Amino acid sequence: GTYPTSTSHPASLVVHPLSVLFASPHFWPCVCPLGFGRRFDPSREGAASYRHILDDSHKSARDQGARIADLAVRKAAASPSFVFGGVLKWKPLRLGLFGTMGSDAISVERFPEGYAIATIAREPVNSMNLELWLELLRVLQQLERDPQVRGVIWASGLRRDVFTAGNDLKELHAPSTSQSRHKEFWVTQTTFLARLKRSPLLTLAAIRGACPAGGCCMALACDLRFMTENGAIGLNEVALGIPVPDYWAQLMARTIGVGPADRQLQLARMATAEEAKALGLVDQVTTSEQLLPMARDTMAAAMNLPDFGRHVTKERLHGDFARAWEAQAEKEAAEAWGMLASPAITKAIGGVIANLQKRSKPASSKL
Repeated sequence: GTYPTSTSHPASLVVHPLSVLFASPHFWPCVCPLGFGRRFDPSREGAASYRHILDDSHKSARDQGARIADLAVRKAAASPSFVFGGVLKWKPLRLGLFGTMGSDAISVERFPEGYAIATIAREPVNSMNLELWLELLRVLQQLERDPQVRGVIWASGLRRDVFTAGNDLKELHAPSTSQSRHKEFWVTQTTFLARLKRSPLLTLAAIRGACPAGGCCMALACDLRFMTENGAIGLNEVALGIPVPDYWAQLMARTIGVGPADRQLQLARMATAEEAKALGLVDQVTTSEQLLPMARDTMAAAMNLPDFGRHVTKERLHGDFARAWEAQAEKEAAEAWGMLASPAITKAIGGVIANLQKRSKPASSKL
């Protein structure tokens, strides 16, 4: 009636990502189909043939992710935010049986059906700097290692209608950062996104409002995307004078097809909610009030399905792509830095930063 916890047990490599049981083996009737009501047995279910998938797509990602995410300890001192000068503070993650865990920027609530909601609330617009990417990676690690969590809904907890405004431009503005920090930023970001794409968890992005650039890429790395009627989504880097990153562009093309992706990316288009649904960028469009209830209903229903078939299918669809994406992170970081440090790109991003800073300042009094 318990799950093995020792990594020396041959079944332990299978139980965590393949188990569809989120509480105890007594929760589901023992007569349910494969994966329900009993521990996954390698000798009976042919798990040995699947173990290589876990070795490659879960354990190795976990080890590399842990190495990167542990840098958060050394990043405990908050760094300034580009957009409005805010500060991101860190707290250790907290975990309860059925309750919440989190930090100042991300809180996680777990539900007895077997899924969690991770709410990102880094005011004012969830700009994604190094510290936030590290935190996203840590939260994903925590959830993947929890045998009672089989799915996660990513949502925004901001006061305004923004899922995330994408990458913090200060991380892309060469004079505002350093090559070493940029490398860490890019590798951490890529590790999270690639791991999210091949995560054994069922993942759903609940997009309330705007979702450009890095936020769009995070949503595309999820299995399902629901958006509010007032939302907009796209990889609009070209509008800033920089190219869409290689694997981001490939991810868009894999989602909506090469032709539509070509037009969306080259013209820096931000699709409205209805346009996004027609393109296949999002699966459902609803009101702000119904976004989370719809996401929760969908996730709860999905938790009634056995995980084994979904895990193998997801691996076959996305495993090779996600591993290749993660493997080239350092190379892409070096190439990106060479581009970002060029005078033309530095000037373009610097101009955007200056305009945003002007807009964020209160109007001066005329009295």
